[in-house]
Amino acid sequence: MSYIKVSNVVKEFGHGDAKVTAVRGVDLSIEQGEFLSIMGESGAGKSTLLSMLGGLLSPYLSVTENVQLPLAVTHHSESEKKSLALSALERVGLEDKAHRLPNQLSGGEQERVAIARAVVNEPPILFADEPTGNLDSKNSTEVMNLLKRLNGEGQTIVMVTHSMANAEFADRLIEVTDGRVKEDTIYRIEPAPENLQAAQA
Repeated sequence: MSYIKVSNVVKEFGHGDAKVTAVRGVDLSIEQGEFLSIMGESGAGKSTLLSMLGGLLSPYLSVTENVQLPLAVTHHSESEKKSLALSALERVGLEDKAHRLPNQLSGGEQERVAIARAVVNEPPILFADEPTGNLDSKNSTEVMNLLKRLNGEGQTIVMVTHSMANAEFADRLIEVTDGRVKEDTIYRIEPAPENLQAAQA
């Protein structure tokens, strides 16, 4: 049984002559443990589709507060919430930055905080919209290797990206054109050894 299954989903913005259809009748099933990459030109409907599948939240808080945010509606005590947040930060290699503010972190570190926040509740699926969009190649590789590692631990990931290099970290690729799925390809391409070495340097 699929983790997520959508059938003939449509999303429109505006009214009358100004109406724009961003997603047009998409059918998509996502299985547990998949790493799905969504590609397409600007305006193709990638981010809108991702938002419909789950969406992301980007509050401006300290690193620990940021990661604890999804725990606000749980029944955990404050000490338990902090412990869970610190564990999530440890998973992404940022336990030593727990008390910093986002503007005191590099772009790559900020993205890793966002990933820690996304996984602190151990969700069944992680949505990532251009997770390396503002990063240089070294930080991009670090973030993508982190996502690949989380996927290897069993985390289901759905990622929007413009980068074929990033898409190759996934084991499935769908291409969206004019709000429709044009291609759906299953493959498994491991990161090149030099990429893994760069990420560990």
